[in-house]
Amino acid sequence: MRWSNVGPAFLPARGETSGRAGVRYNYGQGGPQADCHSPTGHRVVWRLPQTGGMMRNVKTPKRRYPKEEFERRGDEIYERHIRPKLKPRDEGKFLAIDIETGEYELNEDQRLASVKLRSRMPDAQIWFVRVGSPYLHRFG
Repeated sequence: MRWSNVGPAFLPARGETSGRAGVRYNYGQGGPQADCHSPTGHRVVWRLPQTGGMMRNVKTPKRRYPKEEFERRGDEIYERHIRPKLKPRDEGKFLAIDIETGEYELNEDQRLASVKLRSRMPDAQIWFVRVGSPYLHRFG
């Protein structure tokens, strides 16, 4: 089972319990939740992000450029047009850039940056950058 900063990164079927972690998933009035007991015996409850509404039927557009061109355009837009406008408080935030128009969204959550940009530009070709880091994600 994979975990994110808000709890499990995926939702099993309604009422299903994960055997390894002992997590039970509920779909109550407040939206999806996951709850389990910590090693110290305390009950832990996560409110999971809503996946309903308009995002349920949104499909990611197919890539219209080769990977190398995609990367070149994204990095060029970031270095020339966006990076000079950023402030020190933006360090560590995620930037979603449409490589065709140069439109972008900045957010602390990568998914939210993408959702905001897609709400304005549904057919966007999105390149992600983490401000102040040569990597989007780091393992270890």
